[in-house]
Amino acid sequence: MEEAIVIRECTEGDIDAVLALRADSAAPHTKPDTAAGVALRLMRDSELFVLALEGERRVRSLMGGWDGWRGILYRMAVAPDYRRRGILIARAIA
Repeated sequence: MEEAIVIRECTEGDIDAVLALRADSAAPHTKPDTAAGVALRLMRDSELFVLALEGERRVRSLMGGWDGWRGILYRMAVAPDYRRRGILIARAIA
């Protein structure tokens, strides 16, 4: 039986798992992410970096940005076996 999907903000403790998820799920990038780069994003916009978890497993990650006018989705990673399940990981920012 599948566990419920939980949506929460990314934390520093998630960095290695997020990098592994991206490596497992995404096409190669010309400028790959580093742990230091992800940590910097967390310091700047932690409320815009969310994860979907099933149990302890990170199954989706979404990193966004906001320049005061436009919202941008930078990186989304989905575990291959969780694709096309309709898991939404957006949340309202007050």
